[in-house]
Amino acid sequence: MDTNNIIPKIQDFFNALYGPDPPGYIPLWSKQDKLTQWYRASDFDQMAARCLEMAPYYDVYFGVGLQAEKLTSSKRGTSDSVIAIGAIHVDIDCSGGSHAASNLPTFEEAIQLLNCLPIRPSIIIHTGGGLHCYWLFSKLWIFQNDAKRQECQALVANFQRAMIKLFAARRWKMDNTSDLARVLRVPGTQNLKGNTPHPVKILEFDPDRRYMYRELKEAIATIEGSLPSERDNLHPQNTQNTQKSEDKPIAAAIFEKCAFLRHCRDNAATLPEPSWYTMLSIVARTEEGPALCHELSRPYPGYSVSETDGKIRHALQDTGPVTCERIKSDSPGFCDTCSNKVTSPIVLGLQTRWEKPIALNEYELPKFPTNILPVWLRAYVEAEAQATQTPRDLGGMLALSACACAVAKKVIILVRAGWLEPLNLWTVTALAPGNRKSAVFADIAYPVEQYEQAERDRIVPEIEQVKNRRKILEQSLQQAQSTAAKAKGVEQERFIREAGDIAQKLAEMNVPVIPELIADDCSPEAVAKLLAEQGGRIAIMSPEGDVFDIMGGRYSQGINIGNFLKGHSGDNIRVKRINRAPEYVKNPALTMGLAVQPDVLRGLMEKPGFRGRGLLGRFLYSLPVSPVGYRNTRPPGMPAYIKDNYCRGIRVLLSLPWGTDEEGRPEAHVLRLSHDADVCFGEFEAWLEPQLKPYTELGNIADWTGKLAGAVARIAGILHMAEHINSAAPWSIPVGVKTVEGAVTLARDYLIYHAKAAFAEMGSNPNIEAARCVLDWINRTSKEKFNKRELFNGVRGQKKFSQVKDLDPALSILIEHCYIRVLPGGRERGQMGRSPGAVYEVNPYAQNTQKAQNQNMASENNTFANFANIADVNPEVENVTMNTENAKEPEYGPDDCWN
Repeated sequence: MDTNNIIPKIQDFFNALYGPDPPGYIPLWSKQDKLTQWYRASDFDQMAARCLEMAPYYDVYFGVGLQAEKLTSSKRGTSDSVIAIGAIHVDIDCSGGSHAASNLPTFEEAIQLLNCLPIRPSIIIHTGGGLHCYWLFSKLWIFQNDAKRQECQALVANFQRAMIKLFAARRWKMDNTSDLARVLRVPGTQNLKGNTPHPVKILEFDPDRRYMYRELKEAIATIEGSLPSERDNLHPQNTQNTQKSEDKPIAAAIFEKCAFLRHCRDNAATLPEPSWYTMLSIVARTEEGPALCHELSRPYPGYSVSETDGKIRHALQDTGPVTCERIKSDSPGFCDTCSNKVTSPIVLGLQTRWEKPIALNEYELPKFPTNILPVWLRAYVEAEAQATQTPRDLGGMLALSACACAVAKKVIILVRAGWLEPLNLWTVTALAPGNRKSAVFADIAYPVEQYEQAERDRIVPEIEQVKNRRKILEQSLQQAQSTAAKAKGVEQERFIREAGDIAQKLAEMNVPVIPELIADDCSPEAVAKLLAEQGGRIAIMSPEGDVFDIMGGRYSQGINIGNFLKGHSGDNIRVKRINRAPEYVKNPALTMGLAVQPDVLRGLMEKPGFRGRGLLGRFLYSLPVSPVGYRNTRPPGMPAYIKDNYCRGIRVLLSLPWGTDEEGRPEAHVLRLSHDADVCFGEFEAWLEPQLKPYTELGNIADWTGKLAGAVARIAGILHMAEHINSAAPWSIPVGVKTVEGAVTLARDYLIYHAKAAFAEMGSNPNIEAARCVLDWINRTSKEKFNKRELFNGVRGQKKFSQVKDLDPALSILIEHCYIRVLPGGRERGQMGRSPGAVYEVNPYAQNTQKAQNQNMASENNTFANFANIADVNPEVENVTMNTENAKEPEYGPDDCWN
């Protein structure tokens, strides 16, 4: 058992539920000895270690509600003594595990139902016998009085009541576990029930998926509103599943494919009751429902409306649809020639149901994982998202850019021998107009600009003094030169030497330049000049995308991106000077943090050289969901202490001293990885390498993916510096494994998905483009069915389709997006010795969908994320550890956000 891996996961689980420094105590309870061990709620490390020690021998549970006091080992506390809780919980027993009951869902059925809920669980635990699900509150709910506790108890009870009804409507049983003192299993331990231990493991873990009180109340209403009323169930014409009609199986399709059901239909007058009831258990769940059940039952001589109603009610409420195994056992012969590989005939009616197609340019993208950030930075990013009602992605990406701006050039990271990475980053966040990009940009850049102004104020008097001295020396040089020109002999030699000394002093005298940390959009020549003047580092940060036009040749005859590319990689830049020798910028560090409109991205692929020379592969992309239309119009403001801590943190990073070489010249400090961090980074590289193969999803953007390992190293270095702002020499501390894990998480679970979406929008994915071509052919020909040879004849001549097999990636994408599907059994005879080929059926919803989409694309506000669940713009903001002497609880604390 890998304890080094399990303990952090248990700690993360408790931290997600309760956050940092929760009050009270958590009981750990073991089923075998019925004893309780008590721990302070903040002692996650001790609890995790103890859970792991007990796991081989005990079923380990914890109390979901925090208790006010530490009790004896024989007590677990009660709901009345709970002082805080972090989530709504649900305990789902499943068949196929350690439970013998027959009226339980399978694990797959339970997961499918959870995915259909209006709000998805934040955490799902597989217990070996079922699922424990948690819907995290936006912040730990601490009860100020009994009324608040009762309010929470009512919320949990109402939520579970709705879930129990939802399960009952599907003939499944779910227990009520809504008490606040409920104990549930700890992930990372074992379920020892039965002869074979089963691991208790996390299936889904999204600590950023959190819900406000209002959202949970609305979800309860939505779930209950989808259920049929008890009165409706008493009438055959209204007796129906809780499924929407468009989701229900089609009876005709079932009868067409199932010989047993056809037998029941055709021989209804003489059908034995067991076979009749089997038929009802399936037909009652179809779109035609109870009405068809009555129609099929009427030929029987003993038909009774009331008896049939009772059987229908029993079939819907107390049992599930009869399985094929049961039919094969009870009615031999009918299934012998069946080629349908299904568990129940009911599935046959679902196979013909079409879902609406998913547009080829829509993506369900993850949200920025703020939990990877140090506390002071995370608090600011989340509070900024709350105050401005913007996606946390925007603030998160710009905050990384601000930190990179502060440490670039001064610090580098040694990945391994011979591999050094600078800490400058290029980020671009795409959001439609009206999303307050400029406001967030101004807030993020504020401490950088403030520091820049302070440095200017400090150095301007010094600049004036140096200018004055230089002017005096220049006049002295002119005077010495004039005198030397008039003098002769020894006297002339003396004035020549004097003029030479003055000229040497002038050559050695450098007039300090006014410090600049942030530049707006500037030309390639200006970038080189700024890098030379500013010690080799500068940041281009802008809420617009004009820099792309400049790189594309707005002020020149053609594309000019060489200096930009060198500024990212750290390659030396040669700067030409008028009337002066060329100057070299050694190891430049150019940072970019851009917030642009989506249309800017769509045009980048068309600019010559942007892709081929690797420019687009250097950016880290973010395409967050636009919250416009869902924003809180009266959000809480930014807590002053969170802003102060952010400004202080950035100032500390900006004030870091340079390292020096043996001759006292400035050079970068070098960060090094700890052993565990090096192992973690190596595992990420090993995972990433196979993704670069041609024709894979990431292989299609290999120019970006190939630079991802270096980007992870840069991010790890930035996170390390931000984590250790209170250290006098953070470069002397090895970069820890947690920091590298955070950088890997950002890359693997966030940046990769957004990069794929960005490059697809830019038209870089050849498979997507091929799928669009096939879809265009379908729309032009109005085909309802086609085979591959027919399609190839229609699109041949295009470069991307030189062989029939070239169609396969496009067809796979269209199947995944529900535009087409393979027609079961619909194989057409091949010609001239060819084997029969598959027949594809076209989704009727898809007719002309793509054409309309292309026509409307220009007018869409945000094509990157047209899916229902918008980003959480009301995140929790935790207290930070810096400068909190006069800090107050945020205005949107627990009580306020729950009322």
